[in-house]
This record gives sequence, structure tokens and C-alpha cells, in this order.
Amino acid sequence: MGSAHHLFAVLIELVGRARPTTAIFPLPYRSDRCKLHWSSYSRVSALTWGVDVIAGLILAAGQGKRLGAVKPLLANDHAVLLELVVRQYRKAKLDELIVVLGHEARQIVQRIPLNGIKIIINNEHRVGLSSSIQRGLAHVSSRFDAVMIGLGDMPLITSKTIDTLIAEYQKGKKGIVVPVHDGRRGHPVVLDMKYLEALVTLRGDVGAKSVIDSHADDVREVKIDSDEILIDVDTREAWEKVRSRLS
Repeated sequence: MGSAHHLFAVLIELVGRARPTTAIFPLPYRSDRCKLHWSSYSRVSALTWGVDVIAGLILAAGQGKRLGAVKPLLANDHAVLLELVVRQYRKAKLDELIVVLGHEARQIVQRIPLNGIKIIINNEHRVGLSSSIQRGLAHVSSRFDAVMIGLGDMPLITSKTIDTLIAEYQKGKKGIVVPVHDGRRGHPVVLDMKYLEALVTLRGDVGAKSVIDSHADDVREVKIDSDEILIDVDTREAWEKVRSRLS
């Protein structure tokens, strides 16, 4: 009985030490709104034996040149594009959520409720997607077993799909989990942290594809019935099509 009490006391102490999420804002990106909304981790699954701890990383730093607008702020009824994306990742069984911003970051944090999320600013977003991946990974704690990398311009992806991919990774059979629809790979993807070194050496406007392709024997493809994993927003026409499906 005494040992059980001791174990419980240790758990209580560990939970009490849980660090709050923070917004990482290099000057001049200081946002009173974000500072007011710092909050503690919503889950303590790091303390649950046998359960993999997964961080979600949403990349939303690009300029969206072909749109001629601030892509994350494209409006749909009472929400904007990035807000729609974030909602689904919030609902999913992720243990932390990180959003990487760059172009017009100040405007975005003022418009979108990002409380409880770690906000990272990538001032080198023009270098390409790899810079956002590396900026985000620099703020993923060593306590995590894997990271899910998603794109901030894919608002049709649902929390159900995200959780399906998480569950597949947690089976422990493969270190990389990729969604597939109609024979085509999409997003988001889950990568075990053993691939951290490969991810941080990426250069230019490339994502995790080269890392995934280089480790084909460690990839688990998961069939998704919906084409949501393939549809991003790069043009006005694409946005209008997506909006019609959201309504």
C-alpha cells in the first residue's frame, strides 16, 4: 500500500512540473493576444506508459504568391483558412500543437485564436518549406516520440483522418505513416523522431518527401476514403472549390 501511495505522489509531482506552452516571437512579433492566452498542456499522455507521444506541426509560413492575398486569412463565413485547419488538429489526439508562421505573421496572430498553441515565427520562410520544418522541429521537446507534419492550406482534412494516422503509428510497426487516396500519397504524415537528423538537413523548398522516399521499407501507407488528404489551396479557383465543400 505504501509503495502505491509513493507512486501516486511521484505522478502528482511530475504533473505539477508540466511546463506551459509558449509563443516564440522574435522581435518585432510581440502579441499581447497570445501572451494573454498561454495555457498548460491539455494532456499528460507523456506520463502514460506504453503510449507514444506525438507533436503536431502545421506549416503556414509561405507567401501564397499565386493567390495575391494572405493565404491563412482567406475568409469562409465566420472563419479563415488557417483557423479551419487548426480546429481539426485541436480536436485530434495530439499531445502538443505547433504552428509555424512567417509571411504577415503579426496580422495572422491578431486575427486567429491560437491560444494553447506554440507559435513559431520563421523569418526565413522565403528559403522554402524546409526552413519551416526545421524551425518547428527546433521547438519539439525530446519527450516526443514522433511528429505529425501538416500543411496550413489543407482545410478539408478532418480530425478523424488525423487520429487514424496517429493510431497507425502507435501500433509500432513502422516509423513513417503516410495517408493514401486513389494511389496518391497526401498529408499529413507522421515521422518517428529517429528521422529528426534527416529532416533538419533538408534544404530549399522541399518537404519530408525525400526523407520518406529514402526509407521506403519503414513506411506504412494508410488508405483514406476521402480525397481531403490531397487538396490544398494554391489558387483562387482552388479556394472557391474548397469553400463549396465546407459549406
